[in-house]
Amino acid sequence: MAQEDRQRIERLMRVADVLARMARLVEPVLPRQLQPAVSLGATLADDIVVATERPATPLALIDGWAVRAEATTDGSSYTPAALAGAESIDVGEPMPTGTDAV
Repeated sequence: MAQEDRQRIERLMRVADVLARMARLVEPVLPRQLQPAVSLGATLADDIVVATERPATPLALIDGWAVRAEATTDGSSYTPAALAGAESIDVGEPMPTGTDAV
């Protein structure tokens, strides 16, 4: 690189002057709502809140048989566990009393 191609700094600005100039020229960006597909690469202005309330009772997330989880601890594909009291349940239904797994 030739000597004449180098950048020359003739004078430096004080940091306080730079910060004051930035404060005058830069304005905050107002938050706005965007669709998820359009917001790719954007910065969140606030936390995402998915749900504010919880259901009154636990709900089944899949179809199957509602059971107590500890009743299945000894079960396997070779030694199935007998699930006395298991109730058929569909997704979205409240879990029956005394059950905690599907």
